Amino acid sequence: MRDDPRCTAADGNLIAIFAPWIRFATSWTHCIQHPLDGLRSARPPRGIENVDIESIGIETTREDLMRTLHRIARLTGVLALAHAAGVGASSAGSTKVIAGWLEKVQVSVAADHPVTAKLDSGALTSSIHALDIEPFRKDGEPWVRFDLVLGGKKENPLVIRTERPVTRHVRIKEHDGNHNRRPVVDLEFCFAGHHYSTQFSLVDRSQFNYSILLGRRFLAGTALIDSGSTFITKPDCTDSSTEAPAS
Repeated sequence: MRDDPRCTAADGNLIAIFAPWIRFATSWTHCIQHPLDGLRSARPPRGIENVDIESIGIETTREDLMRTLHRIARLTGVLALAHAAGVGASSAGSTKVIAGWLEKVQVSVAADHPVTAKLDSGALTSSIHALDIEPFRKDGEPWVRFDLVLGGKKENPLVIRTERPVTRHVRIKEHDGNHNRRPVVDLEFCFAGHHYSTQFSLVDRSQFNYSILLGRRFLAGTALIDSGSTFITKPDCTDSSTEAPAS
């Protein structure tokens, strides 16, 4: 099909259109030769040997000319992808906070008691340390009463007896293969200077270092994790009345 005279004419038109770019690229192509070595796999189109390229005014072989055209096309694609990634990062940065894998938060029931939370994108639902969990019904609806333990192994824990309506239940597969059914409640807290409300499963986290784990159901629309940093946000919401959407 490429031997068809119409295809040869089309190649000539393509070269003529790109002539100004070719003049620039032939002098600059050595700059991008090494970065794009892995991308150069296409062969020059058949039939191009019949196209008169001397009218373009470039001292080059037909093979070098077509190789330059391919480099221009690939570089254009790389730049387009880089631009798209930059726009996406800018957009994400405008709505999400950059946070370390450990951050201080303040739960609304103890706003003056900052607690270390672990940010874990590997967990879907957030969880919080709770003991003596007692389900009951209130006005015909399922509720739960529990001891909320705010503070990990290296912190001075604060224990508060509280109760909340049950939002739902989750089934968690344990390491021994058994499934554990946990109640999930909505809790309000301060993170990075904003108030949030999200779902927490109630679980005994005494074996873990941190009493609060923030999962990706909350993180997805809120934070980007810098896995090499810790405590880069401020949990204090006393000077802010901003209410963030529930997650």
